[in-house]
Amino acid sequence: MTTFTSQNFGAQQFKRIVEGSKQSCLVSIIWSIIACVLLYMISPFLAGLISGSDNAMIINNADRYLRISSLFILFWEYSSSLEIVSRG
Repeated sequence: MTTFTSQNFGAQQFKRIVEGSKQSCLVSIIWSIIACVLLYMISPFLAGLISGSDNAMIINNADRYLRISSLFILFWEYSSSLEIVSRG
């Protein structure tokens, strides 16, 4: 996206930059929603896999951590896509 922004800025094609950033943000939002839902659904399995433990308390805490942090993927992806556009 930085190359796209830089080239269009140099060519003074500002409308293309705006359209490209909108599409980039849309793709980021769609991807982050998919990743968030998948992580939320498989977090108990991942918690057990990562911890390597059978202790229910450890798995529950890791599961809770993964589910809470999965909710912030959307904001991270959106801010990252805007940051990439501004670097160009």
